[in-house]
Amino acid sequence: MSDTSDVQLDAVTVQATEWFARMRESELSAEQRAEFDQWIAESPVHVREYLAAAQLWGTLHASDDWTTQSTDELVAQARASANIVSFPTKMTATEREPAQRRSRRRAQLAIAASVLVVLGAVFTGWMTGFRFGAQVLATERGEQRSTVLSDGSLVQLNTMTRIEVSFDAHARRIHMSQGEAFFRVAHDTSRPFEVITPFGVVRAVGTEFNVYSRARDMRVAVVEGKVQVSSNEASAGTAVPTLVGARQSVEVAAGAVETKALPPSQTELATAWRQRRLAFENERLDAVVAEFNRYNRVSMRIDDAQLAALQINGVFDADDPQALLGYLQRVQRVVVAADSAQQLTLKREINR
Repeated sequence: MSDTSDVQLDAVTVQATEWFARMRESELSAEQRAEFDQWIAESPVHVREYLAAAQLWGTLHASDDWTTQSTDELVAQARASANIVSFPTKMTATEREPAQRRSRRRAQLAIAASVLVVLGAVFTGWMTGFRFGAQVLATERGEQRSTVLSDGSLVQLNTMTRIEVSFDAHARRIHMSQGEAFFRVAHDTSRPFEVITPFGVVRAVGTEFNVYSRARDMRVAVVEGKVQVSSNEASAGTAVPTLVGARQSVEVAAGAVETKALPPSQTELATAWRQRRLAFENERLDAVVAEFNRYNRVSMRIDDAQLAALQINGVFDADDPQALLGYLQRVQRVVVAADSAQQLTLKREINR
């Protein structure tokens, strides 16, 4: 290795050590975090030196799966993975490198390779940060999506849903800004699983439940296990969280301290969307229309307050708004006016 390369590598090693020390001492600001993300993504050498610094401080502990492997095996394993950063090396220069330095470089490469193998889900393509970062998942109108999270939990997103997944060594948090999702949570008592919405927090360890954050409220239906549901006021300490068991549902309205118990049948109704079915039980027509509008490009609106409050019961195909319109026209004598190819208005029939 040339003297110039040595100087450059030594400079990177110093930078890596400084970054690691700063991250151990205190939480980085947003600006510092952005600076670190840029630095770590500039070169695989930065990744390697940062992990080497972490190893020297004793924060990276080898797992039983790779301590018995040789350096060459670890490097081969890392390079074979599509989710691992590839570390370029110069074989001709390595042949001339002193044995002690070559041993150090191999050790650092082995550390980086093995850690990236273990944390392959975190390091995809270019690395955006060493520590656990947030993962954003979203669906468009009419789209549904299933994803297995890094802890083994399954999340199914309904249409027009956006969540931010943030896991660390102590907690598993899902921030849901809008929409609906079903969760099958992997059991981990050391890291509770929380779904946070504008209306409150759902806390679980290992269970199956559905969360729907709507415009006016949040609904939670538990299929298996138990969850704790807190309104925003409850999370601030003004109320005791409500324990919700299997086949139970609750509703948390904006500003409400106590949750509202729902009939057991709501559990089945709440998860019908997973088969692209919309099930309603004494639901206001304006809420029913809003549900159909989440799935279809043709949008419906209601121009009458009394009609909007009409109670609807039934199960419909989410992709077939005509089924709802046909029911309203036949049974409720609702008039459907086409404002455009993509906009329909529902009106009450005028008695003559």
